[in-house]
Amino acid sequence: MNGFSRFQNINFKEGDFSLKKSNNDNLQAVLLVHLGTPDLPNRKSIRKYLSQFLSDPRVIKIPKIIWYPILYCLILPIRSRKLQSKYVSIWKKDGSPLRFYSKCQLNCIKQLFEEKKLNIKIELAMRYGSPSILEILRNLHSQNYQKILIIPMYPQYSASTTASVVDEANRYLTNVYDQPELRFIKRFYSSQYYISAIIHQIESSWEKRGKPEKLIISFHGLPKSSIKSGDPYYLDCIETVNLIKREINFLRENIEISFQSRFGFLPWLKPSTNFVLKKLAKEGIQNVDVFCPGFVVDCLETIEEIANESRSIFLNAGGKKFHYIPALNQSPKWIENLSLMIEEHIQNW
Repeated sequence: MNGFSRFQNINFKEGDFSLKKSNNDNLQAVLLVHLGTPDLPNRKSIRKYLSQFLSDPRVIKIPKIIWYPILYCLILPIRSRKLQSKYVSIWKKDGSPLRFYSKCQLNCIKQLFEEKKLNIKIELAMRYGSPSILEILRNLHSQNYQKILIIPMYPQYSASTTASVVDEANRYLTNVYDQPELRFIKRFYSSQYYISAIIHQIESSWEKRGKPEKLIISFHGLPKSSIKSGDPYYLDCIETVNLIKREINFLRENIEISFQSRFGFLPWLKPSTNFVLKKLAKEGIQNVDVFCPGFVVDCLETIEEIANESRSIFLNAGGKKFHYIPALNQSPKWIENLSLMIEEHIQNW
């Protein structure tokens, strides 16, 4: 509708130009944006998802004329085949874990907003896959929501994640006459709402299972070239770990940072998570926990890569006990804190 639904009556009589606007200009909405997921655990759906993801110039900075032949002739056929068995192994009856836990978060927040009597609409979108950012923004705008808070669900900022969400949201605005007002949360790793939810998640796990010898804080990796170009992601990760060390009831020297999910042949951030796990096992460390604070919902990278693959690597290297501490998902502490963070960002708007 391009924003024209707000104007209920336009009179173009000569010498008389009057607009009767709706009184819904203060309607507020929140859009939670996650990375995305294939619709089904088959090669066709995985290939479609990967083609969207790996075609994003924020993710792959190689010129299209060079990258596309490699992507479509080599990467997509190989990766979709390799990933199919991995997705099948973690798929839930309600879909992929990322979609399942994202919807759980959304529904819990909706319920909490109703209990608090907050007149705020909240929706979910995926940067790649469905429902798309453009689709949800179009729907919200057609319902006259003029103030939309967009939260890329990446606690640590990166141009390849958060900036890509901003790009896509602004792409919707290019063809709109009566543009809604958008706000973005750039990062939230330093928010006490986020940090306290993380500490609660880790220490709650320790109350049930006991403390490990080492806690590994694993982040999704990034090519070093991105950091050298000015991406602040690495610094955000380091500061996240420092905040965790400051708040948690655990010896600082027993907390280590690592990076996972390396892709391609470029040098990536180090140390890798699996390298750290092998090293610790060889040094005689027998009991480790791994937590991935960059993922606010569990997904392929946490369940299959860490909880399954990394576990096997540690145990095969000589370790005895390995535990993956689940992501925040729909934990009550995180839902309450996320609600408070949203309220803080929309107050006086």
